[in-house]
Amino acid sequence: MSKNAAGILHLLSSLEVGGCATRCTLCWRREDNGRPARQNPVNPTALDFFRLYLSDDIVSHLVTETNRYADQFIAANVIPPHSAVNEWKPTNADEMRAFLGLSLLTGLVYKVRLHMYSSGDAMHKTYIFGQSMARDRYLLLLRFLHFAHNDLIDTKDPNRDRLGKIRSIIDIICNRCATVYSQARDLCVDESSVLFKGCLAFKQFISTKRARFGIKLFELCTHSGFLLDFMVYHGKMSNKLLTVPDLNVQISEQILLTLRRPDELTSARTYPVTATG
Repeated sequence: MSKNAAGILHLLSSLEVGGCATRCTLCWRREDNGRPARQNPVNPTALDFFRLYLSDDIVSHLVTETNRYADQFIAANVIPPHSAVNEWKPTNADEMRAFLGLSLLTGLVYKVRLHMYSSGDAMHKTYIFGQSMARDRYLLLLRFLHFAHNDLIDTKDPNRDRLGKIRSIIDIICNRCATVYSQARDLCVDESSVLFKGCLAFKQFISTKRARFGIKLFELCTHSGFLLDFMVYHGKMSNKLLTVPDLNVQISEQILLTLRRPDELTSARTYPVTATG
């Protein structure tokens, strides 16, 4: 075992977690066999699980910022008489959930153009899209969809957070992932790639991935595949990672420590720290 690995294990094993000092043990918040910590309703539906992760707080945040951005855009621009923007009206939580559901469905039901989802043509028609939301309304929501207050982000600052436009929603989703499912003993930290071919300073090309062009994520998962935490790689991450005093820790080891977020764990059971050489 390397000196760095030994130092990291010593750091983790001597943390004070959940208000109790531990040595050579870590505290894990879980139930037996890593089962979900919260009680689900009887005979839960897909919507129940959907709302565990996309909670009311997330939807409310999206509604607030989308309405704010639409108002700012309309006030700051001259809108042509025939523009669809003239038909804008504030959205609400129910409509935002429908919008998010349809957006997820476009990843399962692939079509070449967005307008084809609401087409009346027998070859292209998918009934649920037209029944759930009008095409123009969906496109209008997509145009104004927003995640942060523009006035709070200085786009000219070279040291700004590259994820500032979506940082708030990322933090909320990370907290939901850590809350919905309790950690089991066996965890995995790995890289993942989200397909993206647009213009982005931190877009990655990884030839071995199925999505060769995309955004790289570092993920903390359970052995059964439940996502507990994640970080989006955006180039400038050194100030976001947990450091170990008096120890030359590599970036890959810092990512492991940061994703663990040991200061946020509460103890239900303890397990010895083990490592393989």
